[in-house]
Amino acid sequence: MDAILVARELEMALLAKLLESRFVNASSNLTLPAAALLHLLRGYLGPHLTLSDLQRAVAFSPVLTWTPYAREVLVGDIRSADGVRLNVRRWNPYAADRRPFEAKLRAHAERPRPPLAATSYQGGALGTREVHFEVRNEGYGTAADVQVTGVSTPDWVEARHEANHIFLAARPQQAGVYRGQVTVWTTANPLVFEVSARSADFVVPTGAEVVLNDLLGDHPDLDRPASEALLEQQLLRLQFERLPGGLFIRRGLHSVPSRTQEWWITETDLAAGSVPASGYPEHFLLYLDVDGQVDRFPPLRVTAQHGQLGGEFAELFDLLDVQAGQKLSLLPFRGGFKTALSPTEPWRAATGHTYWLQGPRQDVLAQPEVLEFLLRRCDDRNITVNLLLCGEGELPPDLVRQHRAGRLSIRWTSAALPYRLLVCGEHSAGYVPPYGPRQGPVTVPQTLWEAATPLQGRDYREQAWQRGRNGEGTSEGGLLDLDLSVAMMRLARAIAAAPAPTSSVTFTPRQRQTLLEELPRRAREYGVDRRPVVAAPHLGVIGLSAEQVNAGANGYRVTAGGYLVRRPQDVGGLRECARYLGGLYGGVIHHSQLRKLVEAFTGYRIEPASFVIASLDVMGWAGNGYRRPRQAWEPQRRELTLFVAEALQHFGTRDTALDWLRRNVAATDEQLARALGKAEVLSLRWQSLLAAPPPASTSSTAVQSRKEQQAAPPPVRSPRPPLQFAPLTSLQDSLPDPRLAPMASVRDAVTRLVRAEGPITESWLVRRYAQQAKLNPAQVRRAVLEGASLAVQAGDLHRTVHPCGATDFVAPDQRPSLRERGTRQPEDIPLSEWCLLLESLGLQAAQCDEDKAFAEAARAYRFGTAARSARSVISLAWQAVQRGGPPQALTPEVG
Repeated sequence: MDAILVARELEMALLAKLLESRFVNASSNLTLPAAALLHLLRGYLGPHLTLSDLQRAVAFSPVLTWTPYAREVLVGDIRSADGVRLNVRRWNPYAADRRPFEAKLRAHAERPRPPLAATSYQGGALGTREVHFEVRNEGYGTAADVQVTGVSTPDWVEARHEANHIFLAARPQQAGVYRGQVTVWTTANPLVFEVSARSADFVVPTGAEVVLNDLLGDHPDLDRPASEALLEQQLLRLQFERLPGGLFIRRGLHSVPSRTQEWWITETDLAAGSVPASGYPEHFLLYLDVDGQVDRFPPLRVTAQHGQLGGEFAELFDLLDVQAGQKLSLLPFRGGFKTALSPTEPWRAATGHTYWLQGPRQDVLAQPEVLEFLLRRCDDRNITVNLLLCGEGELPPDLVRQHRAGRLSIRWTSAALPYRLLVCGEHSAGYVPPYGPRQGPVTVPQTLWEAATPLQGRDYREQAWQRGRNGEGTSEGGLLDLDLSVAMMRLARAIAAAPAPTSSVTFTPRQRQTLLEELPRRAREYGVDRRPVVAAPHLGVIGLSAEQVNAGANGYRVTAGGYLVRRPQDVGGLRECARYLGGLYGGVIHHSQLRKLVEAFTGYRIEPASFVIASLDVMGWAGNGYRRPRQAWEPQRRELTLFVAEALQHFGTRDTALDWLRRNVAATDEQLARALGKAEVLSLRWQSLLAAPPPASTSSTAVQSRKEQQAAPPPVRSPRPPLQFAPLTSLQDSLPDPRLAPMASVRDAVTRLVRAEGPITESWLVRRYAQQAKLNPAQVRRAVLEGASLAVQAGDLHRTVHPCGATDFVAPDQRPSLRERGTRQPEDIPLSEWCLLLESLGLQAAQCDEDKAFAEAARAYRFGTAARSARSVISLAWQAVQRGGPPQALTPEVG
């Protein structure tokens, strides 16, 4: 039930009862039994209202308090010993009589009473099995006032609805991890859910070598980092070995692949209905062994294709009620195979935000599978891992490196501890690895942990999280320097410069031409200018070797780990290098660790203090001292509470925001919970300001019109989707000096620049040309505009001069689109793009004037007061949008 709606009705019900008293002022208050209030509200909002809904609504209200009542009260079938207290001082602390409170009750009575579509489903992961939920009216009116009119889904979600019952299932065409939105359209209001799906049905080739990127599709909803992690897990389970550079090879290249006999079942396997396998015939029968009986169920017809078991294999999980953490084995039987299931080992499928491993050192090291599980979680996800050890002795180097890298914390205690792994999620639970049964809730050893001694005398992760106001350093110790983790060290070795080519490298004339012409073009298509990519598959297509590229290529080289990269001197300064390698790593990383990756790439030392600022300019803030790849909707705040508030506003729901924050912010779960609580208070204040009732009117005509509006069904409105800004495209070719080059070459260069980055304004054209030619804009302005005029006369470009004096250039058949601000100034955004932005914002003339349109446009691009320089262009765009036609401008000049 919507808590804000229930809180408003609850406040007004108590206020109406309070106003029955003779004297009412700011000091008045009233307490009524919760059972009586619930019985009353059920008459307004329906019988589905519960005491939990009432208590949740009280938490949202600033004037209500949940308090014990004098005695237990029974009203109908509702029994409760609680009460709800109303304190009107928080509404008006200076009220001397009842008049302001009577006005508030009248305003509430005149407010429209619309229905409200709602459901208990909150989104989440979808699988091949259908998810079913019902949409009902949790607002005013009857159940029939809310009807489902349609369902909008991504192409990888299959949806159907029967009356108000919705059925969703995931049907991705290609394997990977997908995230998107499902919108249920109703006659009242739309319901939007964030959904995801995981499919591990990757088409693994039969060859000896596999490149990670070759097996991933190209889809706008594909979560590429999560898909890469899922694919890597599948390849490792198929006996592949990972090499630096994203290349995987089969173990034992000259041996026949052995048959996969057993699997530890994961949630991904259950959702996908298949497991990775090799060495099986294309078709076979699978017998289900249930308590020693194989004839209880008919055999399943299973297919083995692309490294996956399919066909009727998914029914195995339903028939045997397979759970995550069980081991499934397939044994030869009757010309086919039969199943064997081991007891569940819950720790293998345990997920949470904090892992505690405690026990004697020798017992911990005796379970390498558990340590490997924790080390993999440290590198794959931004989670908290604590190792509390007792005893004496040395630890493996990789474990010490993870501690010094801040990926996990290791402490020693003198107390004798049992060997135990605790996984803390939304609800704390204990697990005893490797073969013990699941235990009930246990107490986290927080007191022992705080009294224990950190390994090497320092808790690097705790220092990284708490260091300085913005996490950059303190006056006592300067900047914190963390070691590279195990995964980061592998990456640093892979991106280091390869050995210099020897003089024995030879080229054919065709290969020299490929190096100079085809390689740069293909590198731009592969995205090498944005981040390093694996070189082997791309070089194989054009018939070049890594040694030949390093010996003769212009602007590109192949690293020691097999990545095709731009030369460090061509990437740019610290900011560009930080963005270049931060996009390759893809996760949360400390600024000192990112600096070391850049040092390994460039080959020279970097001053730490300057890199802190450079990395924060181009990377997204991820907590004290931490960075992550910047996202399109990037929060601008660098204080945790305000940062969380922007994230909560963006995602809309607490659970979705908390899941994103746990993966992208280096903070403890307690810190995130506190920040979310404060952020929700800020959000509620903002909502209360927006939901303030209009001033009461005594006009009978106004009252009558409001009654008519209440009787009429609300119109069905299609909410506009959030703005999507495409990344700025950039021309990668070097441009000639317009002062020295022939004017024909300048004309061609201007044409290429506009085709790659247009539509483009005159000011941005001059500045971009100067950037590409590494000159001052004042030096190139006259020649560039002259070259643009020649291109217009030749018909290669169109030029439009608007009444406000702005000039835009566009190539034929080029369409405007919303693009990221990037390095553009307000005057660098063309008129057509301002028009598209105002149309996307959905501003209406009846509710918006020119000043508000200007403010909304500036806010969308986050220009602030700097947008004043484009005020005339935005005003012209607003006028054009209101007319519903193209902006009035001079006739475009064409050849």
